[in-house]
Amino acid sequence: LKLPCCDVMSEPESKRQRHGSPGTSLVALRLPVQVRDALMAKGCSTRAILVERGFEVLREVSEKLRLPPGEAERMWIECTQAPKSFGQNAWELLKQGVNRIPIVTLCQSLDELLGGGVQAKVGILEFCGLPGAGKTQLCLQLAATAQIPAAFGGVGGEVVYIDTEGSFAADRLAAMCTALCLRLSRLASKPGADPALATAAAAMRADACLEAVHVFRCFDELELIAVIKHLEAFVEKHPKIRLIMVDSVSFPFRHGGLDAARERTSALMNISTTLRRLAEDIPVVVTNHMTTKLHPVPQTVPALGDSWAHQPTTRICLSVGKPGFGDVPLSCPTGREKDPPRYARVLKSPSCAPGVVAQYAITARGVRDVGGA
Repeated sequence: LKLPCCDVMSEPESKRQRHGSPGTSLVALRLPVQVRDALMAKGCSTRAILVERGFEVLREVSEKLRLPPGEAERMWIECTQAPKSFGQNAWELLKQGVNRIPIVTLCQSLDELLGGGVQAKVGILEFCGLPGAGKTQLCLQLAATAQIPAAFGGVGGEVVYIDTEGSFAADRLAAMCTALCLRLSRLASKPGADPALATAAAAMRADACLEAVHVFRCFDELELIAVIKHLEAFVEKHPKIRLIMVDSVSFPFRHGGLDAARERTSALMNISTTLRRLAEDIPVVVTNHMTTKLHPVPQTVPALGDSWAHQPTTRICLSVGKPGFGDVPLSCPTGREKDPPRYARVLKSPSCAPGVVAQYAITARGVRDVGGA
């Protein structure tokens, strides 16, 4: 009696290492959903079948879907390279978490809420809130602090900033970067400070910080989808990228042309798949609007519905006046009155209990602790 597995065992070892088992599903590969569906429609349900039929079938699918140049070659490498071992033990994951360097916000209470700061390998981080809560200000602050040199405990990298609302303000970012450079200079000039700090601080200039922020302006949902689909190739060409932000992910879909709920959900799932894949190596931050949900009782909730709600691993709600969804006026009266208190509340997180609140302030220098220097 010839068992089905005998064909697998009789394959040359080198062939099994290159192609994987004939039973390896395409779902296990890093292929776009539409590409995977098209390949399965052509009968390529496993890695081995695709490899046997050759690169031509993948090229035809890529041309039909009008994928960017070089995308077919990248996917072919993914299909033919030796498969990675499945799974990791918890001890390895714990050690990786300890060695990760977070990107801080310079607001200690907010950083503690985020487990030390914004990090990779923890999925998508979403900041939601009503207009004026400080979502864009927080993104600009992260764009600055992502460039803190390694000598100061930072990641010292570049930033991708996808702006869908036209709210990116280069002059505001310049002010935050200038304040950050002065802060690092003061730390480096303290008595007994490591001489390496002075060297690193001297290399930090506001203009250099601005040059390290790559801004992509998207005017509709199609441009947003295209930019995100090109991010992986862009990151390969810019290996110093240490942070990716989308401000905001909801705006194009609330004012765009994808009217059908099914089309919008499909587009959002494709976007989230790419962002989650990138988040394995680079922290990914998105912002989201708020909307009113009428049933079962009227309440203010993050936009984009329940399907998107499952995509961010961590969701933080920013509000003004009191913790929650910001049920008080957002505008600060003119005159000498102080900025109203601002709160960040955990809606969901794998490492923090829902409902935990941190207070923060938005100053001329950027995001800071309330009453902090």
